[in-house]
Amino acid sequence: MESCGSIEEGCTTPKHLMPEAFQCPPPPRKKSRGESKREPPKNGYFQPPDLDSLFTMNSILNRLWIVGILEGISLFTHLKFLSKLVAFHRQQLRGPGFAARQTHPAK
Repeated sequence: MESCGSIEEGCTTPKHLMPEAFQCPPPPRKKSRGESKREPPKNGYFQPPDLDSLFTMNSILNRLWIVGILEGISLFTHLKFLSKLVAFHRQQLRGPGFAARQTHPAK
């Protein structure tokens, strides 16, 4: 068959090639933990002198609270007793003369 001066042949193989499949990018890397590690402070960590007594006092108050409930002490009396105990303990931690220094500051 001839049409307009060109010869049409039957089926032919395509001349272009299929593009290569793209490769997926690699997964992101995890940040290393070693680089963000901090150095300890030069002056050391702050250690309050009465830290242990704070936890001791808390456990004592918890025990006294439970004992008061079990003994049937009225709530008002029990709270009054515990507040006096806490005030006494704080005074002992601060040392003698602390109240005087607070009420009469040096000029």
